Amino acid sequence: MDRHEWAAGVVAARGGDRVLEVGCGHGVTASHVLAGLGEDGRLLGVDRSAKMTAAAGRRNEAEVAAGRAEFRTAEWPVDLGDERYDAVYSFSVQLLTADVTAARAVRDVLAPGGRFFAFYQLPPWKGVTQAGVVGAAARVLHDAGLVVVRDAHELGVEAGCVVARGAGGG
Repeated sequence: MDRHEWAAGVVAARGGDRVLEVGCGHGVTASHVLAGLGEDGRLLGVDRSAKMTAAAGRRNEAEVAAGRAEFRTAEWPVDLGDERYDAVYSFSVQLLTADVTAARAVRDVLAPGGRFFAFYQLPPWKGVTQAGVVGAAARVLHDAGLVVVRDAHELGVEAGCVVARGAGGG
């Protein structure tokens, strides 16, 4: 199992879910998440790089053609209108756990009961720990009106995740 498969398993998207990936890159994690969404689920991937969103679209071409996936080039935060998501996730997008405004934008697109999954890989620098990363992220997410409900770390893929929900349960 690689980090993308592990992340998709943590998100655990189900049929009918609306999922947003911030920083979709080449669309590798998106392809694993899409596998669990079923015919009526939908995924939107956003990345600031047009090269990345084009690559994600090519990787997930069948899902895009079926209307189950869309990839947009845009900086976060993105105006998504009234769209709300059951799951929002990111992989190594530190902005979302270091900047209160960016984290609030995540909170604002969560559907009632929705969750935010902030995946990370520990940097190779000495002194950086999982507890330190989770603690710093939890403070920013709290200030943005989100509540950390759990954190996980998978040694086999050298990745971790902070999971949060809206303070009001959404």
